[in-house]
Amino acid sequence: MTAGPLPAPAGAGEPADTGAARLRDDASAAPRQPAEGLLDDWHAVAFAREVADDAPFATMLMGEPIVLWRPGGRLQAWLDQCPHRGAPLSCGRLKGDRLVCAYHGWEFDGTGACVHIPALPGRPPPAGAKTRPLLATEGSGFVWVSLGRPPHDVPRFPECADPRFRVHQMGPYEFANAFRAVENFLDVAHFPFVHGGIIGVAANPEPVPDLSVTQDADGLVTSEVSVFQPFGDPRGIPVQADYRYRVMRPTTACFVKRLRITDPAQAHRGRPDDQLSTYITVQPLDETHSLVRLSQAMNFAEEISAEDIRRRTDLIVEQDRQIVIRQRPARLPLALGDELHVRADRVSVAYRRWLAALNVRYGTI
Repeated sequence: MTAGPLPAPAGAGEPADTGAARLRDDASAAPRQPAEGLLDDWHAVAFAREVADDAPFATMLMGEPIVLWRPGGRLQAWLDQCPHRGAPLSCGRLKGDRLVCAYHGWEFDGTGACVHIPALPGRPPPAGAKTRPLLATEGSGFVWVSLGRPPHDVPRFPECADPRFRVHQMGPYEFANAFRAVENFLDVAHFPFVHGGIIGVAANPEPVPDLSVTQDADGLVTSEVSVFQPFGDPRGIPVQADYRYRVMRPTTACFVKRLRITDPAQAHRGRPDDQLSTYITVQPLDETHSLVRLSQAMNFAEEISAEDIRRRTDLIVEQDRQIVIRQRPARLPLALGDELHVRADRVSVAYRRWLAALNVRYGTI
């Protein structure tokens, strides 16, 4: 079973222009440098499957173009700029274990050093003919890159290594500001209005109970919140869903959702340990554009096809996207007085305070 098309969310048209938004979030303003709180961090910039062995992969992180490739099967990430004339190396090709620039044919080995210049055969390349390597690693099905020196490991998604779970990768989806996307992911109060008929009931919106948010060495974690959902998982049956959220890094979060079927006639389709976990990684392309990737793990409903699971998730994400890309100001305000907050916003308030404490300036105001 799959959900049918839903009407566009209320207010999803172009937002009204406000002078305050223009003054405080002028897109023509000069770009700022990433703050240490975001620079020295890991960011998922691709699914591991997206980076092939036979071609370079172009991407971007906080305004910096990046090329990913696998010399000898070993993942490499460099700034996507040839040191000769600045051409993007991602436009080049692989020649064995070398990356060949498309402009003048300079060949670079897996260390980033130029080892051959066709215009000067037989002569050693200059000592400075090197690319700028970046820290890169793989984990939980993602490629992680840092522009700085992270003091911690990449976030781990334990269900990815648990044989009881089927794992589905979704995206990438084009969003606006990375932190607006994460905050939307953490928000329960919008379910009935943006996702009515799926994970909320527009005609009978539930009050949001007081959630506690605590901070530990691994980030933020919430208490559990229980909501009724008419289509809470790909089985397409009503469930009571118990959510617990965790924010591991500024652009990486997850929820674990325990599911209880509410229709007695359908109860045989579930088990007491039914769980759907969703991990979100958001890649800030720049301060107001991002890519969202999801990793969704389920330990039930083996009969549901991967296509049906993806179709439902795509629908929910698109409903979110149509709201988030229209939020103003585009960058996330960290000063709590800049937007109104109520008790139902405790998680997002804690998230903004945490970003401020981490000195995250890029993508915020």
